[in-house]
Amino acid sequence: MYSRSETCAAKNGYLLVSTPNLAWFLNRIALALGYQPYFSEPSERINVGKLLRHVEEYTTSGHLRLFTYKAFRQFLNYYNFKILDQEGVPGQHKKGLLKVLDMIFSRKVSLSAIVIFLAQKR
Repeated sequence: MYSRSETCAAKNGYLLVSTPNLAWFLNRIALALGYQPYFSEPSERINVGKLLRHVEEYTTSGHLRLFTYKAFRQFLNYYNFKILDQEGVPGQHKKGLLKVLDMIFSRKVSLSAIVIFLAQKR
């Protein structure tokens, strides 16, 4: 773990990172209906509480910390990174209405399924 005074990247080094967006438009709908947000894992053995998903055994993806777009921006700023670019990316949907909606909503980074940041250490 790093304190604010320690360096986790070389000065002027670059960071390219992608992270699931807890505030994805579908998570907002799921939470409003009482469902568990996607990318969250309340169990290491079964996938429970998700809108449009069945309860089933699965392997966790390992997301220990979930961020909204705004929270990750603050996180990078706190650790003295300057955000050079950011982009919203839709999730991996095979077809249908969800794929179309996700592509449309991902144009607004804060509503996208995945957020990609390019940042530079100050």
